[in-house]
Amino acid sequence: MVVTGPQISLVPRSTTSVVVFQGPVQVGDTAVFVPSLSGSADDIDCEDLPSGSVRALVETGAGAQFTFDTLGRYVLCYCFNFLEWDEADRPAGRGMFELYAGIQLGVITLDTSLALPLGTATGCETIVRVPGAGFTLLGIDMPAPRCCFGDGCSLWSVAAEVGATMLTCKITGSNVTSVSSLSIEFESLLSYPVLDTFTVYDMGMARLDLPSPFAGSYNLATNLQVG
Repeated sequence: MVVTGPQISLVPRSTTSVVVFQGPVQVGDTAVFVPSLSGSADDIDCEDLPSGSVRALVETGAGAQFTFDTLGRYVLCYCFNFLEWDEADRPAGRGMFELYAGIQLGVITLDTSLALPLGTATGCETIVRVPGAGFTLLGIDMPAPRCCFGDGCSLWSVAAEVGATMLTCKITGSNVTSVSSLSIEFESLLSYPVLDTFTVYDMGMARLDLPSPFAGSYNLATNLQVG
């Protein structure tokens, strides 16, 4: 009996996520995602699970609920418990964990409160910067992120730049007067909400009133209001 998937999972940090396993998995099996620093997972011993491992029982529908509080790359250790089998049919030696180095999971985070800017003008090319971490932790297996603007991803672009701690999204506000949201999608694995409101406005409708006050004291702070 072998777990065949999913080969790649991507989940947000500190959020309960469901991973649905593939293969002859059963209710009551034990799945453990183990942090690994090695691309080949040769640093993992499933019988001596290290600190930071995250364990869950498989539920109906072949899914298990995990909450990861630490960013990083994880691989799967899995134990078939055969709880759905009659006692007489359960194989000897059950309860042993096996390593599935090809089943990887990445934990990422986006600092959505620091995403800037919050809007752009029609016809202007704008770069939105979204800080975070974990964007490159799976190496060549990391799914390419894309930036989705508006409900149903009505306007989207592949991330212009992907660094270890920053994603940048490019948007040209042509023929668009308003966009309601921004999210980052990692193929079909994860959709991460970033901004509830991202606005594209018409510069012809913008109005700049006179600032107040008109002057301030030398070398002293002054609050300047622009209507």
